[in-house]
Amino acid sequence: MLFIVIGSAVPGPRIREATRLVADTIRHEYYYDESAGVPVCLEKAVRSADRRLRSSREGAGLPPGSLGVAAAVIRNNELYLATLGAAEAYLVRSARLLIPDRSSPGGLPMDESQSIDVWRGELSVGDDLLLVSRNMTETVGTEELKSAVLTLHPQAAVDHLHHLFVAAGGIGSDGIIAVEAAEQTTRAKSRATPVAGDVYGDLPGAVPEPVGGALGSTVAGVAGAMDSARDRFWDAMPKRRPRPTEVTATTSRAEARRHAAMGLLALVAVVFVVGLILVLVPRGSDVSGVPEVAGSDSALASALDDANRADNLINAEPEKAMEYYREAWTEVEQARSTGLSASALDDLELRVRTGLDTLYGARTPAIKQIARLPDDHDPAYLVEGPQGGAIYIDQATGSVHRVNMKNGKIADIVHEGDKQKGTDRTIGEPIQLAAAGPDVVIVDDKARPWRWRPSNSAGAGTLAKLALQGKAGFEADHGDLEAYDPAVGDYRMYVA
Repeated sequence: MLFIVIGSAVPGPRIREATRLVADTIRHEYYYDESAGVPVCLEKAVRSADRRLRSSREGAGLPPGSLGVAAAVIRNNELYLATLGAAEAYLVRSARLLIPDRSSPGGLPMDESQSIDVWRGELSVGDDLLLVSRNMTETVGTEELKSAVLTLHPQAAVDHLHHLFVAAGGIGSDGIIAVEAAEQTTRAKSRATPVAGDVYGDLPGAVPEPVGGALGSTVAGVAGAMDSARDRFWDAMPKRRPRPTEVTATTSRAEARRHAAMGLLALVAVVFVVGLILVLVPRGSDVSGVPEVAGSDSALASALDDANRADNLINAEPEKAMEYYREAWTEVEQARSTGLSASALDDLELRVRTGLDTLYGARTPAIKQIARLPDDHDPAYLVEGPQGGAIYIDQATGSVHRVNMKNGKIADIVHEGDKQKGTDRTIGEPIQLAAAGPDVVIVDDKARPWRWRPSNSAGAGTLAKLALQGKAGFEADHGDLEAYDPAVGDYRMYVA
């Protein structure tokens, strides 16, 4: 009896299809021919599954060792185990958990030169066998595995371990098979045979001989007589005469020899042509690009299949469609990395990008040039000021400029050393800006806040120093400004 667990720590629909393909192939190849012995047949089945996975759509793009395999064969009291990659086998005997060697070979897909070791041992009554994904073992722990199989029925133990895996927040493969070796009990039904004698129990008196034996002998004799009569009846029936011996003509034999000679000549011609092709076809570096082309074609076909599935699920199941779009995007990038550049690849990439933008709700804004700044300007702190103007600081000259959003004209509005009207207060070098309702707040290099209020759309305005409550001025390391509260109509200046 064959038991198989295929595990992987990576979730996703592509991984599920690959594990199903590997399990079905191992089961089919093992039961197809068991004449070579269990170890040889099990190794042959695993290698066949690996070859089919590497050449299938499900295995395209899978990194080596993605799938783990744990296979067990039980014959009478013999146990055969083979483990690869992220799948393990445990044997519980006498309340002790036999832990496998973690240095087992990598999983599937694997290299052809990688060895597959098949362990052989004895399975005794009372032993428990566990085939489990390594992802389940690392999430739940080996102590929980041993405790479950020792105290619960195999079905109940598997359900209990699955609940622990879900409660621990495990993701990925949680495959597990529990097998218990128990002694088979058979009940032989016996029938009491009466014994002839003088007494029956404590009752005196003679008991007659049972008549069952004599009656059975009579029935057997009648049956034998009927069988003999039937045989004599069939012997008396007429029979078909045997078919006379046929003689093959000499011409037929010559024709057969001629056909055999023609077939031999045809076989020699085929062998010659195949040898000629092998000699003339270039090898080595001339065909080195064949695997890359095959890999790019496989990735392109897989990406196209995933995109078709995602298009069908984009409205009904957007989450699953998102998974298919992401896999298609990865496969498109893989196909492009191999050097494939075709219009079909560009169209497919645009199709996947459109689907992802639809699911994420992404939009591409239109860009329009408003104005062109002079080449010698070093703009900083660009804010949207009152009356729809864009205001920025030119760090090269230490001045503030305003850009008219309608016609793109640039006006100088504040320079270092400008005075407040009616006073001798002058502003230092502007180093920071913030929009504040109808004003623009400017902080100079002396950490003093000023306000500039426009008087028209051409760039004219008034400059005034702001008086703050509490500590006047800012430190040199102040942050962004939040300057104007529209609900109150006053300035509330603080470090944001």
